[in-house]
Amino acid sequence: MNAFLRAAVVAASTVALASLLAPEGKNKKWVRFLFSLAAFSILAASVAGLSPSDMGEWADTLPPAEADQGQAEDYLFRTAEHALAAALAEELGLAAATVTVRLDEKATPKTAAVTLPKGADAGWALTFLQRQLGADWEVTAIGR
Repeated sequence: MNAFLRAAVVAASTVALASLLAPEGKNKKWVRFLFSLAAFSILAASVAGLSPSDMGEWADTLPPAEADQGQAEDYLFRTAEHALAAALAEELGLAAATVTVRLDEKATPKTAAVTLPKGADAGWALTFLQRQLGADWEVTAIGR
C-alpha cells in the first residue's frame, strides 16, 4: 500500500508539473496527455506490484545493443542454460549453484550435458531435460 501511495503522489506531481511547464497553444494538450499517460503507467505498475528496481532488472536480461547476431544467439543459449539449471535444481530439491547445464546447439545432433552433485537422481534429470528440450537433443548427465 505504501508503494501505491508513493506512486500516486509521484503521478499527481508529474501531471501538475506538466501542466505548469507545457507550452501555450495547441501543443499543451498533447504534452499534458503524454505526462498523464506516464503517470498512469506509474500507477498501473504500482498496482501490478512492479517497482522501479524490477524494471531496471529487465534491462539486465537483454543482450547489449551493440552485440552482433552470433553474440545475441550465444547470450540467449547461455540464458537458457541458467534457466534450465535453476528449474532442474528446483525439481530435484537441490541448491541452484550445484547444478549446471551446458547446451551445444552447433553439434550434430544438438547436445545438452547436465552436471549434478553426488547422489542426485541423474535419471530424473535426463528425463526432465529431454522433456524440456525435445527429441532432437542428445542429453547426458555428468556426476561429481
